[in-house]
Amino acid sequence: PCDGKTPSDLETLLFAAENAGLPVDKVKEFLTGNSLTNYVLDEVVNQKSEFKTQTGVPHFKFSVDGGVEFELPGAQDEDYFVRLLDRIVDMELERRAEAKL
Repeated sequence: PCDGKTPSDLETLLFAAENAGLPVDKVKEFLTGNSLTNYVLDEVVNQKSEFKTQTGVPHFKFSVDGGVEFELPGAQDEDYFVRLLDRIVDMELERRAEAKL
């Protein structure tokens, strides 16, 4: 029913919300309000320093909760990604094994 319609159009979103069984009045209030303004501004402030360190486009960041973290600036070939992901997995497995000791 929304084929060919702009997904950022308010009426399209409300139509989709209604079809999904969501309360249209609450969805409209959310979409036209500013309830997430402070959240978004806080995220921008928190991420601002991180953006300054990015030196290439695209920029990839890989991390494992509480463990290994890598950043990869600029475009790379697929072999580089495979080697990096293998290294991340190996390092994380080592970190977990050491944590058990």
